Amino acid sequence: MPTFCPAPDLRAFRPPFTKDHDEFLDRCESDLIASGKFPLIIDCGANVGLSSVWFANRFPRSVVVAVEPEMSNYKVLSLTAKNYPNIIPVHAAVSNRASRVSMRNQGDTPWSWQTLEEDAGDTQAITIPHIMAMESAFAPMVVKVDIEGFETSLFRSGTEWVDDLPLLVFEMHDWMSPGSGSGHSFFSVLSKLKRDYLIKGENIFSYRGIKPSSPGSAQQDMSSKTCMNPSGQLLAASLQTRP
Repeated sequence: MPTFCPAPDLRAFRPPFTKDHDEFLDRCESDLIASGKFPLIIDCGANVGLSSVWFANRFPRSVVVAVEPEMSNYKVLSLTAKNYPNIIPVHAAVSNRASRVSMRNQGDTPWSWQTLEEDAGDTQAITIPHIMAMESAFAPMVVKVDIEGFETSLFRSGTEWVDDLPLLVFEMHDWMSPGSGSGHSFFSVLSKLKRDYLIKGENIFSYRGIKPSSPGSAQQDMSSKTCMNPSGQLLAASLQTRP
């Protein structure tokens, strides 16, 4: 089934962190690094890289793998990533299995892209476990999924990676493709385990592993956390040539 890619508005991406959720992610990042791992953030549907930049700044000791299938977007993403050594751009789609896809734009407008699974497609589709296995030192911390309806393919099988993931950020597209089961594809997987859900704009933030605490935690503005970490930069640079 084709999926349509409208022009994104990533200005609304900034997550709705409460103090507890914010500190939880900081602990996740620190604990992974203390164990000798590099926290991994996977940005599925990275577009031109604005959300990847946010992640790279907010979690400077992490590696952001930014996955984008549409070539013109990917070229801009690659230029964006040059300024952020801990962002690794990957030209691919994400699915539940390794396959091929085609990107089509019949309307010749930025919001008219279609993603089609085709054996003869000119773009590869890779899996989340494949990305996680790119480097043995990677440990998944955040996955963002905004793939304009193609989530129904991503979540139809092979979803074990979600179970212990600290944060999944996703956008549903039932409004765009009625009857496709976009929202169902997410919640049929996420509802198996207890998770917190916060909503900001079009994005839903699903947290796993937060300890219960007192109500009323205040929100925080994380715009000041923009430093970079040399270790993460070196690892990301070493992976730039990988497929």
